Amino acid sequence: MFGLKFEVAVLILVLAASFLSFGQFYWDKLCAKRGWRRIPERTLLLVALFGGVFGAKLGQRAFRHKTYKQPFRTQLNLILVVVVIAMPVLLIAPLREMIVTALR
Repeated sequence: MFGLKFEVAVLILVLAASFLSFGQFYWDKLCAKRGWRRIPERTLLLVALFGGVFGAKLGQRAFRHKTYKQPFRTQLNLILVVVVIAMPVLLIAPLREMIVTALR
């Protein structure tokens, strides 16, 4: 990604996706209050899965949005667990290389 180290590129992706996800939760809450067309849950979850889970969890708490809705809450928490487990694998080069070698 533009000549950046892989780890830096991953962190930039996570940061950008988190900002996007936080904004989506704000917008979806606003739409819910005003009766406008909402952002599909699938879209919220996909952005969370591709790095935006930290922004999604912050947005969920900050705006008190989708905190009780099931199965959304469980799915978002599961994505959080997957991302927290995957981040060290992506960011620690020797660990990443070991897994790539094992998968070959």
